[in-house]
Amino acid sequence: LPLIPAVLFFLEESPVVLAAKGDHERARKVLKDMRELNGRPDVDIDYAREPQAAAATAAAPALQTFWSSLKVMVGRELIGSTVALVLAALMLHVLFSGNQYAFPLIATNDGISTMAAGTQSLINGVAGMGVHLLVVAAVFVV
Repeated sequence: LPLIPAVLFFLEESPVVLAAKGDHERARKVLKDMRELNGRPDVDIDYAREPQAAAATAAAPALQTFWSSLKVMVGRELIGSTVALVLAALMLHVLFSGNQYAFPLIATNDGISTMAAGTQSLINGVAGMGVHLLVVAAVFVV
């Protein structure tokens, strides 16, 4: 839930979609930002403005587009990033699920805690947000 505002405010529209809509200036700006964020100032961001390319992409079967995208994600250049993101997502899932499952069991044990249920829920929520922030930070470090 805390990531929704971050996505809404910081995630930009795809340059491909912007170019297909005819907004080439914003597409170029997004490509420049991507080039800077990736630390690759030498990468050329010019592209051909071909209306046929957008029409061909729109007419491509969904399954063919899916497989071509999958080939790019697991290709030689992006396999490291793909594995890092999958592991970060797995780590987030394991930590969050473990936190949601184990904390109520431990905190309600009579020998361990005498806290009120509301206090336990508050601690659980704050701990869950902390886990999310750690994983997001880990993704940016990778």
